[in-house]
Amino acid sequence: MCTPGERIGHVSEFQAGDGTYVERQFIYASTVGEKQVQEVEGAKVVVVVPAWKKHADVPDVGDLVTGQVLRLQKDRVELSILTVNDKQLNSEYRGVVRLQDIRQYEVDKLDVLDCFRPGDIVAARVLSLGDVRNFLLTTAEDQLGVVKATSINRHPMSRVSWQLMQCTGTGYKERRKVAKPPGIGGPVRIKP
Repeated sequence: MCTPGERIGHVSEFQAGDGTYVERQFIYASTVGEKQVQEVEGAKVVVVVPAWKKHADVPDVGDLVTGQVLRLQKDRVELSILTVNDKQLNSEYRGVVRLQDIRQYEVDKLDVLDCFRPGDIVAARVLSLGDVRNFLLTTAEDQLGVVKATSINRHPMSRVSWQLMQCTGTGYKERRKVAKPPGIGGPVRIKP
């Protein structure tokens, strides 16, 4: 699953097709969807195919969602929900992860800036329908949290531990509430 702004190739390898754009010789996804490489007149063309047939109507309690961090406050994180149970949404929805729902322990010592940054892609679970504007979400499970991040230098970051990600360009480490992929015990490289 690709998200807008995700680097999916280089112009030396592919031509940019539908659902993509080129910036500084790199090809990026311009929509949420599946990356595919197609052969067109002998050339490899990378496209992002929106999952139009896999739409979800509205998130429900217990659903797994993927969202992009929009705003941080001292007591909460605001997300734009991109997918529900790996299905693209028909409408735009927002979610909030409250400070007490980020992790299960030492909540009183928690700083939101040590867990998330604007632009991070986060896996979360719907706790409740919340108010009129936002769903209440949680990342207080091992497999929930940041799944994709970009450093301050605009390089992709890879998972180092459950609380650290490392810039692939500079090696600089930043604190995050990192999602642990199912079945994985050690460090994992998050694909750029």
